[in-house]
Amino acid sequence: MTDRHQELLLKLEGLRKLVNEATLGPWYCAESRDVWTLHGEAREFKGKIKGGAGPSMQILKAPKRGTSYAEYWPNAADGALLVTAVNMFPFWVDWATEVLNRHVPAVCGCRQDHFLCSPHRYYQWHECPEVLAVSRALAMMHGE
Repeated sequence: MTDRHQELLLKLEGLRKLVNEATLGPWYCAESRDVWTLHGEAREFKGKIKGGAGPSMQILKAPKRGTSYAEYWPNAADGALLVTAVNMFPFWVDWATEVLNRHVPAVCGCRQDHFLCSPHRYYQWHECPEVLAVSRALAMMHGE
């Protein structure tokens, strides 16, 4: 394993921690005449359960009227994007982790500091298309 491989795995571990500590999914949004709300599944629940597969927990409630900040509630497209992003994010982290666990740097026979991608021994590890995709996505997410 190289330092870069370990660095990428640590970044994914940090993202996995965010997922694990947040309200469970699937998340959904609901809208009425007066408010927009965002919900997830409660890890712990105190109170009445209102139908559904598990106890629902309100994460956010944004009033549409009656307050000085009512104009800041999400529109339908923003709500759909937020819910989709949160619900898909754990799957992306799992995929990226699986890619890096399969595409491990393997020492080339020619030199000790030359690493090939283990499943594609004709690519240098850092130039493997799958590794590059994960690496670039993580760099963009971390503002690098």
